[in-house]
Amino acid sequence: MTHFEGEAVSENIQRFLEGDELTGEYDGHANCFIETGFHKALLIDFDYDTEPLPGRFPDAHVGLPLMAESRLNHIAKLAFQPLYWHVLLPVVTSRRGLGVPPGRPEGGHECDWRHIMSTVTLAGSTVDVDAEGFLTDPMQWNEQIAAEIAAENGIAELTDRHWQVISFMRERYLESGSAPSIRSLGKTSGVPIKELYALFPKGPAKLAAKIGGIPKPRGCI
Repeated sequence: MTHFEGEAVSENIQRFLEGDELTGEYDGHANCFIETGFHKALLIDFDYDTEPLPGRFPDAHVGLPLMAESRLNHIAKLAFQPLYWHVLLPVVTSRRGLGVPPGRPEGGHECDWRHIMSTVTLAGSTVDVDAEGFLTDPMQWNEQIAAEIAAENGIAELTDRHWQVISFMRERYLESGSAPSIRSLGKTSGVPIKELYALFPKGPAKLAAKIGGIPKPRGCI
């Protein structure tokens, strides 16, 4: 959690020094493995406003069991350890200008795989996306693209409530340059957090941002 929170803090420090409004925020969203013994572990998914959720991660139908003791979680935790120390943490450290961490190849300034871009065709339009499928240029977005991304992520039809959240996400991003967190969505979008999870089961802030054609909010894995 600390490295995600650190991004919001450093952004706000920079904005403060430049005399700008402090818009960086972190909703506390995290996924944590908890070893329970006998080669088993729990996986919990939560944020500042949401208690640990049941189900599966990262997909509601396929993935690691949440709030359930399992050997699969233990194996995933062991596999995640080197990924965290040698990939995730070095990327965050280097992005904040703290030098090249030990073990990272020198000159590898583009090792953040999330920033690798490509082009895809969505709803008949060619758009630029990052490695996770988020549009890198919000101006390339349209409602037809939104509908196709939603369908690819298990939302067959976008209702008025979906559009309320998507529109809010885009407006906030285009105004501030920062995508709102799940906490901000629940407080100011007019849609409560419980309903947000029903509308966007794979993670409200992350999925709504992807459908809305804006970058992934900070703190979303």
